[in-house]
Amino acid sequence: MPKFGYTNPLVFLITILILTSAMSCRKDLDFESNPNIALQFSKDTIFLDTIFTQSNSETYLLKVYNPSNDDISLSNIYLNQRENSNFRINVDGMPGFEFSEVPLRAKDSLMVFVEVAMHQANNRMIEEDELIFSDSQQEVKLLAMIEDAIYHYPNEGEDFIQINQDTEWDNNKSHVVYGTLKVDNAALNIAAGAKLYFHNNSGMLVENGGSLNLNGTIDNPVLMRGDRHDARYDSLPKQWHEVKLKNANLNANYTIIKGGKNGFNLENSSANIENTQIYNMSSSGIFAKDANIIGKNLVIADAGDASLNIEKGGNYEFYFSTFANVWKTGLVGINGPNVPAYLSNYTEDEDGNESYAALNAIFGNCIFYGRYPNGVYLDEKEDAGFNTSFDHCFIKNENTDEIDYATHPSFINPLTGNPMFVSSIFSQQDLRLQEESPAKNVGNSAFNSQAPKDIKGVLRGQNPNIGAYE
Repeated sequence: MPKFGYTNPLVFLITILILTSAMSCRKDLDFESNPNIALQFSKDTIFLDTIFTQSNSETYLLKVYNPSNDDISLSNIYLNQRENSNFRINVDGMPGFEFSEVPLRAKDSLMVFVEVAMHQANNRMIEEDELIFSDSQQEVKLLAMIEDAIYHYPNEGEDFIQINQDTEWDNNKSHVVYGTLKVDNAALNIAAGAKLYFHNNSGMLVENGGSLNLNGTIDNPVLMRGDRHDARYDSLPKQWHEVKLKNANLNANYTIIKGGKNGFNLENSSANIENTQIYNMSSSGIFAKDANIIGKNLVIADAGDASLNIEKGGNYEFYFSTFANVWKTGLVGINGPNVPAYLSNYTEDEDGNESYAALNAIFGNCIFYGRYPNGVYLDEKEDAGFNTSFDHCFIKNENTDEIDYATHPSFINPLTGNPMFVSSIFSQQDLRLQEESPAKNVGNSAFNSQAPKDIKGVLRGQNPNIGAYE
């Protein structure tokens, strides 16, 4: 351990007293009100993120600058609605609605923290107030969007909410789920335009013959994401858990899923998934184990393990779908291979014991592109069947020593290279194809009958694009 010089405690105490005395000699009268000084603000208007009724927003920072050469005292800083305001402010560490004689040194700044707290439902969609600075007669506008919601909490002593009879969720109010929503031997029907928000570690489990029907439309998709509204959380994985189906059925159309662990986790289940987008999952966009899935016009982008992750076989058909995975290992807490698609006919339990089931998979006019050298990883065991067909798919193939799609019998007329997405940034995914993309107008029109229109409702032509976008 290094040695530090010894300081006599008495000397130290005397030094502190002298410094304190010197500082106190500066007169408080140096800070005087000066209405002629125009304050400057880091923002003229603070747009707080959308919040639910009966909840608080995140805290936002406003900086107030004194551009003059004079130390000043701000006579009064207050919320225009004062105690009736749903906004809360904190000035230099002190909470309240109104503050008097606030010192602000020359060329210095003052920090004001702002949040909004809605503890009662109302009919307003916008909450607003003004932060007033009386001396200079200036104000900063405060605005927040309000979203009314129904909260689904577990019963006391439990960690799940049970649905055991057919249930309809409309889109009149958003639905916020705490814990695990269990749908047991019943149907949960979600209306077009409905929004489902999951709290941290929350999710959904559909089991024992139950069914989940996500009935979105092109203009009113179903949204499933974490309950933190700030848009940046959409690009962060593991904000919530997953939608799991075990011995159950899924029908999903025009659904958008963001920022969880797994989008859909299907075990011994059947699914028909169309026109659906899944982004930024810490594990998999779709994780399937011995499942039966038909997927059309899917866009699945960025997952720690695989955008499409198939274990222990099953039966699968995917048409006009885009499987992308451009995350870099370690980025935003993601560690894994980041494979666009992983297919196997076996699985391992926690003790390392393997079990097997035949895999039958057909892919028509699909894109597989990402960080991993190859777009598709085939993991075959001889103990079960392994039948795959990739027809007119666009696939990254940089490591031909591992697999060469041009010569592998499962790949029919494959194209390789970069499909040239409009944007693959994990916070701004736009997986449409650029005009000069080599994946445009090279698809197999025989698959047009499977999905005559693309995910945006555009009619496909005789020379369709590969992937979900025409």
